[in-house]
Amino acid sequence: MVPIAVQKEQNGYVLNTWFVPLIAAAQTLVTNGVSTPEDVDRTYLKVNAGAGMGPFALIDMVGMKTFFDVLS
Repeated sequence: MVPIAVQKEQNGYVLNTWFVPLIAAAQTLVTNGVSTPEDVDRTYLKVNAGAGMGPFALIDMVGMKTFFDVLS
């Protein structure tokens, strides 16, 4: 974890503000049969050089229950 300064508080702070739409879009691609989790992660890693893992790997790390609770 790396602390970052925020100018004011908001629910989810900085990380969840961009993480939630990212994982929601990744999940939608798979649910609608557009892509597979592996291809979504592979594409994400190609586009974001230096990223350690893709959206589905992040979901695995955070846990499906947390992912479900955040989107609910």
